[in-house]
Formats: sequence, C-alpha cells, structure tokens
Amino acid sequence: MIDSINFAIRDFYNFDFRNLKRIGITPKAFQIEKKGFLVTGYYFKYNNIDFSYIPASGKVTVKTTTHKVLKKRDITLSDLKTYKEILLQTIKMVFNKTDVKLCLERIDYYVDIEMTEKMKKLYINLYRLYNPNFGHMKIKKSYKTSVYRQSGRGKYNLNMYSRFEFTKKEKDKNILRIELQMKKSK
Repeated sequence: MIDSINFAIRDFYNFDFRNLKRIGITPKAFQIEKKGFLVTGYYFKYNNIDFSYIPASGKVTVKTTTHKVLKKRDITLSDLKTYKEILLQTIKMVFNKTDVKLCLERIDYYVDIEMTEKMKKLYINLYRLYNPNFGHMKIKKSYKTSVYRQSGRGKYNLNMYSRFEFTKKEKDKNILRIELQMKKSK
C-alpha cells in the first residue's frame, strides 16, 4: 500500500501570500542553516497537505500522507483518481493557478503485518543481524524496536519497525510495518 507521496515545485519565486491569506492560511516562518548561512522559509498546511517554501532556492516542497488526504486507513491503487483530484484541487487553491508542475520526489510503500510482540521482536532482530550489507544496503539506524537500512547512494531505504512504538495507538499494538522509501534519484 502507499503511505506518502512527496513532490517538489521548482523555479517558483513569486508566491502569492495574499491568496494564502484570502483562503485562510497564515504561513509560519522558519530558518535553517545551509553552508554557514541562515535561510528563511515558510511552512503551512492546507487540506491535510504540508507545504514548505524557501524563496532563496525557488523550491516548494509538497508532502502528502495518503491516509490523511483520503481520510481512510488502507490506500490502494483504486484510490489514485480520488487522490489526484484532491491534490490538484488543493494545488489550484493554494497557488491560484492550474499550470503548476509537480515533480515526484519520493514515494513510500508499506505493508503492515499483524503478529505477536514476541514475533515482532524476532523479525526485527533477524533483520538487524542477518547480512549487514543485505542488498547493497547498510544499517542507517538501529533501535530496540526498529531497523532502518539505506542503499549505498541513498536512493532508497528499507525500514522495519513496531508500528505501536511509532504511533502509541492501541490499534497498532500488534503491527510490524515494513516500509520501502523510494527517493528521487531512484
């Protein structure tokens, strides 16, 4: 199933902040350090979609979590049309135009497997210990309840973790999540 899809809008230097105010959005400013300089950006959320804009780079990042956008737990390919409609309508409202070009940056796939706590620990430990360079991947982070592996050049990640430890929600108590993160370079 699909968990999240992230896009970028490049060469975008003239953001219409008056339009954002008109539709009820108040962007929050943030600063990040890049190569010794402080760069200012803006962040806001609209229609369960996260936007961040850094004027100096001319890039808008659009992060979507399919569960939040579609307001349902299990997302499949049959939901694609509805997802696209909501995304494009939101883009139209935020940018006040329809000719905005979205570039796919990352897509995350996942599968949730229901099992006992003992079995979850066993699978996570096996994934941690078996062949540290499995699939030309190296362990990026390893915790008691999760293992995160990354490919040699960061093209993709393959993660395994206890969903309950991540969300702390009772419905995720016996869920082991396996997640594949495909990045732009892949």
